[in-house]
Amino acid sequence: MDRSDNQELRLKVDLIKEFLEKVLPDLGPDSSIMREYTDYESSARAEEIRKFAEENNLNAEFIQKEVSEYEYSGIIRNDMILDQLKDKKFLEKRRLKQRMIDFIKKHVEKFE
Repeated sequence: MDRSDNQELRLKVDLIKEFLEKVLPDLGPDSSIMREYTDYESSARAEEIRKFAEENNLNAEFIQKEVSEYEYSGIIRNDMILDQLKDKKFLEKRRLKQRMIDFIKKHVEKFE
């Protein structure tokens, strides 16, 4: 998996490995692997957003909304991001805006 030509698979390698190591061994015989993986992926997705928000002192709900918007429309709403960062200094605002854009794109690509 680490050397796959499929970029989507390469982005999910760590997620799949963690699932196989942490969740799969504890599943019962009647468990649905697909359902368990979907639940695990949803939790990992929320945790990744929460962690990014915390590390950058941002609102996790706002980031989640922007991720959802990008998933739906393929559009990054720069005006909304800048509005969220209005209390930051110019250079910090510029840096955080780009960080958010990069995070949103990578996050959506990883979990689609």
